[in-house]
Amino acid sequence: MPTVDWEDDDREDDDEGPQECDLAEDDDDATVPCSSCRRDVSELAERCPYCGEWLVAGPATPHRGRIGAALLILAAAAMALLMMRAM
Repeated sequence: MPTVDWEDDDREDDDEGPQECDLAEDDDDATVPCSSCRRDVSELAERCPYCGEWLVAGPATPHRGRIGAALLILAAAAMALLMMRAM
C-alpha cells in the first residue's frame, strides 16, 4: 500500500478552495412573487413558505378558482330566476 508523506504536502498552493465570488454575501437573492399571496419568495423554492401554494414558472395568474366559483353562482342565480318566472 502506498504511503503519503504529509510533511511534503503543499496545502498553501491549493487552487480548489472557495473563490471570492463564492464567499461574497449577495443581498440580491432572486425572488419571485407568489401567485397566491403575492409575497416575495426565493425563486429556488417549490412552495410558498407563507401560504403553502405550489410555485410554478411563469407570470402570476389570477385566482381561477374564485372566478369560476363566482361565475357558477351567477349562473345558478340566473337559472333560479328563469325557473321562478316560468311558474
